[in-house]
Amino acid sequence: MKLKLIIKKDHLRMLKEEVKRAYPVEACALLFGCTKDDEIVVEEVMIMSNENGSNISFMIDPELFYVVYKRMEEEGREYVGVFHSHPARSSPSTADERAMRLWPNVVWLIYSTLDGSFSAYVFEGGKLNEVDVKVV
Repeated sequence: MKLKLIIKKDHLRMLKEEVKRAYPVEACALLFGCTKDDEIVVEEVMIMSNENGSNISFMIDPELFYVVYKRMEEEGREYVGVFHSHPARSSPSTADERAMRLWPNVVWLIYSTLDGSFSAYVFEGGKLNEVDVKVV
C-alpha cells in the first residue's frame, strides 16, 4: 500500500514563498499532523531557519527542533515530515538519504527550484520509497 501525503494548497503556497524568500539558500520546514492508515495528513507547517546558510544543504537547529517538537506533541500533533528545497531535481540527495535512515517513516517533501515541482519520499522497510502527494 503506497503512502500518501495530504497537504493543503495554502501550506504549499507558504512553502513556495519561503523558498523564494530564502533563495539561493535551501529553505526548510517541519511538518506536523497525523497518520491515518496509508495517509499522512499535514496540519501544521513550521518554517525553520537553515542553520547552514547553504544552497546545497540544510540543518535545523536541534534545540529549536526539540522545542517545536515538544509543543506540537503537547497539542496532539505528530512529527510527520520535513521539507526543504533543492537547486536540483526534487529527489533526495545522498546526504538526504543518509539523514532519512535516522528518521524512518518520516516523509521528506522536496521542492525543486529548477522546475517548481514537489516530490515526497520516506525511508521505510529498509528502502527509499516515493510517496504520493495529494493537494487539498
